[in-house]
Amino acid sequence: MLFNKLFRFTVNKNKIFKLSIRHVNLIVPDIEDECLLRRAETRENFDQIYPQLKLPFKLRHQPEYSREFIRERLDHYPRGFQPIDLEKYSELWLREQDFDRQQTIRKDVEMIIIYYNDVLRYSLFSPSTIPFDDMEKMLQHYDGHGARLRYVNFIFVREYDSWRREKEAEEKSRLKRLAEQEDYFEDIGCFDMNTNQLQYGYWRNSLFTKFFEHARHRQTIGPLRTAQIYGQPLIIDCGLERLMAHYEILSCVRQISKIYHLNRYSMNPFKLLFTEFDRNHNRTYEPLRKNMHQFIDQPEFCFNLHSESYQQLLPDERFIYLSPDAQKLMNEFDPNAVYIIGALVSKTQKSTLTWDRAREQGIECLRLPIHQHVRLKPMVKRILSFCSTFQILLLLKHGATWEQAFRQSIQSHKLMD
Repeated sequence: MLFNKLFRFTVNKNKIFKLSIRHVNLIVPDIEDECLLRRAETRENFDQIYPQLKLPFKLRHQPEYSREFIRERLDHYPRGFQPIDLEKYSELWLREQDFDRQQTIRKDVEMIIIYYNDVLRYSLFSPSTIPFDDMEKMLQHYDGHGARLRYVNFIFVREYDSWRREKEAEEKSRLKRLAEQEDYFEDIGCFDMNTNQLQYGYWRNSLFTKFFEHARHRQTIGPLRTAQIYGQPLIIDCGLERLMAHYEILSCVRQISKIYHLNRYSMNPFKLLFTEFDRNHNRTYEPLRKNMHQFIDQPEFCFNLHSESYQQLLPDERFIYLSPDAQKLMNEFDPNAVYIIGALVSKTQKSTLTWDRAREQGIECLRLPIHQHVRLKPMVKRILSFCSTFQILLLLKHGATWEQAFRQSIQSHKLMD
């Protein structure tokens, strides 16, 4: 079991050890110096203690960033990182059916959190937290305590690399602004005195002005708002998230984001409705909020998340559920019908989930006529993603033929010709 023997070697003369197969390796050196550094209140104390630290390999070979990185950590977390709550990872064991398996996963997670809260969070060279995805990956792919500790160290290195790339981007942007400012002040006029010629360019003589982002924003928001009143509704059924694993939910979120942007930047958008989306219990909400935080809860962007079902929202409409397992073909696009697409990413289950859902609710179920219009390669799956299905409907709505819609929505390497 994880860390069941590690606590014998946890603290020994102010140093933290981990148990290895052949020897005991030092994992967090100089914890006493780190604690002393956290109590430092002035730049003089920091400069005095910093050279005594034994930096990890990554920081040791990038001294131009390591000092600023550690100093920033001290400013933000003077008493160590925030302790991790066990309930943050409760989904890892609650979704298991077997009780013994639940207890095993809970105990493994609890041991990792105890070790982090009691030891690692006080170190400058440990991650500020352990994300949910990393905890899940640790439990699935790393069995031994040594492997899991190395993965925790990998999280720290990844966190440092992300911080470093952000600083590099800021520095690059700053230098670019300075260069543009120098060029601007070097010759701000519209006439070159040396060549006696007019100067053409931005803020000089020009036939065109800059196309600002807010102008593009107005162009896309107008048709989207019109579609909320007069547009054809299209349902994205989000009530299938309980059937998906966590990695499938992440793929589902990416497809939802792409669907929204495809619809927003089209000339004649649908009235998109995401139904059965309970923000308190739907596991898709948190990843979606991180991915599209600038659109959610902003009425002007018309990102419609509803906890109600589509029968409650549109009780008098004629629904057509699109499923790859349906027996009937969809012969033509009906502008008066309300099409339903299941927001489902199923890479393991082969059962007819969307077809069963349509039959239970008594809704007409159709499938796209893929084989009647294009030829797929033999090894290609005959099931399209729900994002590709939406793109096909959007192209049909704009007047495309079946063949044009399929060829623009299906990747070219999957087609025979």
